[in-house]
Amino acid sequence: MASFWYHRAARDVAKGDVDLDTAPITVVLMGTATTVSAGGAQGADAATVHVLSSGSATFDHYTGTNGGRKDLLSANTTITQDDANNRTEFLRSNVSYASLASDASGATGILLYLGSSTDNDTDNVPLAYLDISTFNGNGGNVTVSWNAEGILQYVNTNAP
Repeated sequence: MASFWYHRAARDVAKGDVDLDTAPITVVLMGTATTVSAGGAQGADAATVHVLSSGSATFDHYTGTNGGRKDLLSANTTITQDDANNRTEFLRSNVSYASLASDASGATGILLYLGSSTDNDTDNVPLAYLDISTFNGNGGNVTVSWNAEGILQYVNTNAP
């Protein structure tokens, strides 16, 4: 499965309705049975996390102990203009899971959504799905280290 932005979130960011500097964003580890794709109502067109979890796509969140939803702290947000690569990069602090227990199949992706980990999924807007190398907890600490070039990027494909 490839990484992608969800259309509603991309639109809301482009319109200025969402400020990535301060917006609450939550991380969800996704299991290997996840079938969320870039297309369709349960893919990039999904308007809420509830639609993802209740539709025909398989919303397999990681169920190992201590693998629950994590809020990305906005205090350490950086948004950088990268002229050499024709893009803008969005980055927040890494996410840590203490004593992450194993899951039946492991984690193979990360869902980012707009909203806090305690909000109702009918109100949470999916932001992006990030494809990652599959891993499984073993009771140790796990840190999701974001790419130094950003968790998300706005790329200008028409730049000279």
